[in-house]
Amino acid sequence: MPTDLASPAMVWRRHAMGIIAAVLLALGLAFWVWPPTGGGGEFLHGSLIKSGLVLGAAWLAFPQLDRMPGWLFVTVVGVLLVVAVKPRIFLALSRYLVFLAPLFFVIWLLRRFKFAKDKG
Repeated sequence: MPTDLASPAMVWRRHAMGIIAAVLLALGLAFWVWPPTGGGGEFLHGSLIKSGLVLGAAWLAFPQLDRMPGWLFVTVVGVLLVVAVKPRIFLALSRYLVFLAPLFFVIWLLRRFKFAKDKG
């Protein structure tokens, strides 16, 4: 994967991200002006707007995201999309995060700490 921001592949990815964000926002606006018939119109409108905003924010931050590992970028975008589409899932999982975050922090500290080996 090219990491130079001036490379054609990276420029193309940034442009594609911006175009997809604009299309999602335009579709969300269109569904707001002309709501579709059926029960999922409001959900579809909200999901398109929120997803377009998240992708637009990622498009704006793309040069800084180059320094982020690929797996972390995918995870952050995935979590933001889940929160945008179903915020109640995040509220339910945040209870576990309150208990797991300190545990992961302690594990991270212990991995960095070099234990003295007994030579006796």
